[in-house]
Amino acid sequence: MFSFLSSFIPQRITSWNLRVTKIHDPKFKNYGSIFLPQNILLELSQIEAVYPLIFSLENDGLITHSGVLEFTAPPGFCQLPEWLMQQLFLLEGDVVKISYKNLEIAKKIMFKPIDYSFLQLANPKIVLEKQLRNYRALTQGDVIVINYLNKDYKLEVVELVPTAASITEADVDLEFDMSAAPPTVSPTQQLTSNINQSSSSSSSSSSSSSSSLSTNQSNINNSSTTNPKSNYFGSLTGGYRVDGKSAPTTTTTTTITKTTNTTNTINNTTTATTNNTTTATTNNTNIISSNNT
Repeated sequence: MFSFLSSFIPQRITSWNLRVTKIHDPKFKNYGSIFLPQNILLELSQIEAVYPLIFSLENDGLITHSGVLEFTAPPGFCQLPEWLMQQLFLLEGDVVKISYKNLEIAKKIMFKPIDYSFLQLANPKIVLEKQLRNYRALTQGDVIVINYLNKDYKLEVVELVPTAASITEADVDLEFDMSAAPPTVSPTQQLTSNINQSSSSSSSSSSSSSSSLSTNQSNINNSSTTNPKSNYFGSLTGGYRVDGKSAPTTTTTTTITKTTNTTNTINNTTTATTNNTTTATTNNTNIISSNNT
């Protein structure tokens, strides 16, 4: 008799298989909650559900937890933020199992930044606490995404007590795993390093400039030694004067050559004249001697 009547008692449903769609509203991009269809709210009203409502999401053995934003999704569908879909390796149209859960409040939470530039913010703990207001629950192993100053930061939940917990009213200090963090540099050390690098760069530049000036001066001296006329043209090189005309080096050489040839001709003429005079004198002497005889 009892079994017969129990068949007419509505069963309390706390799990649903729903198809996944992505939340496209950028306002909810980094939220830790989802949209569910209205029938789930009606079914939860038949049990003593604890608010705020928390649900587990399961796909191929991967499990995480989230809250709910609104019960406005189309029947048979649930809407998830992109980071949550990536967490469970879900694509739009895949089926995910969603179950109502009553979780304990978190007693310890430790995060490990995927990008350690997050720790270089002015006060990363305050930033994280503010962003976690968009989350209802966490699961150990989650990689959540928060946005600060138009930049996304990923943080892994490396330790959570218990391993799945509600954080809505959690009174715990957030901790950061620094085991793999790069060595920190104080602002004073960074400033000193920058000054040293700047000084080194300036010294190197000055040395290069001095070396270049010395080389140029040496080239000028060598040019002046090789071509005595270069002093006439000042700093201009290549045999060009201020008016742009070529230096008359070829003409000068030709003139010198002609002068040399002229000198040689004069010398030869003088020698020939001397020889002629000597010959004439000798001949006259011979004639006089013959007449005397």
